[in-house]
Amino acid sequence: MKEIRTKLIAVAVLALFAVSATACEAAKPDGGTTTTTTVSDNSDSSSSDAAGENSDASADDESAVSEAPVPEKDDDGSKISVVEVTDAAGSAVTDAASKPVTELVIVDDKGTVVTDAKGQNAKPNIKPAPAVTKVADSIGTPPKMTDAPQDINGVKIENASYGPTLTLSSAEAKAGDTVQLKINITDNAKGFTALMAYVDANSEYFEIIESECNGGDRDAADYKRSQFGKNMTVNAYDKGSIVYMFFDSQMKQAKDDGVFATVTLKVKEGTPAGKYDITFNTTGDGGAMGNNIEEGSSTVQVISPKYVNGSVTVTE
Repeated sequence: MKEIRTKLIAVAVLALFAVSATACEAAKPDGGTTTTTTVSDNSDSSSSDAAGENSDASADDESAVSEAPVPEKDDDGSKISVVEVTDAAGSAVTDAASKPVTELVIVDDKGTVVTDAKGQNAKPNIKPAPAVTKVADSIGTPPKMTDAPQDINGVKIENASYGPTLTLSSAEAKAGDTVQLKINITDNAKGFTALMAYVDANSEYFEIIESECNGGDRDAADYKRSQFGKNMTVNAYDKGSIVYMFFDSQMKQAKDDGVFATVTLKVKEGTPAGKYDITFNTTGDGGAMGNNIEEGSSTVQVISPKYVNGSVTVTE
């Protein structure tokens, strides 16, 4: 992979040398990275097991019970209510902040607290919520080439704050199906002359069909003759990773919104049902993901595209 990426770095800056050649004709010149946020609920649903046992309960524990939404029924279908804990004398138990300690209990149809064989308040049967992992929709803007040279053979190079947005579509499929995702381009008013997109899929569940991964929209009859179709180089590397490299050798800017490329995946047999993230990798080539050369200009702008992840939902 290191050798391939070294070559890709060269492809990413082809625009620099193309302009250099035009301006100086006489002289001749294990896997992807995902950003995840894990949200889980590990709070205890009750503040006390028996009257008087948690008189020194923390304010945080009390807040967790009182502020969390209380379901109407527990997992067994019993009605749930919140009551204040009292001691043997019937006085309210308070925490360190002098706030009443509460607990969840089971109540009957009349709202009376149900007790167990020992006379203690019956506790509802509530299973802890499973952890939920969410992958960020956008993995943001890659770092700029702050150490980029300022001049190559008389061609000025500068960092630019703009760049198009590349959004990977989402799809639904079953195990064994082949599915196509589209990389869509928006916010592209200023255009670009070279652009790269690395796409990663979990190779345990997906196989990238390289022969059916192309520039442009494969659903369009003339996609091979489109600007993206005829100026795109596609290479799979490692397992579950592929890179799209766009470079217009005639230095024509790509300014339109549309489909940048098509990603074709096969869902492997035995893949469990669920939502699987298909992600961009913006760490390749040090964040130098694209260039732009405006018509009539000899300045190469290193642009900052934004990448938005997609997904495949596998159904039964």
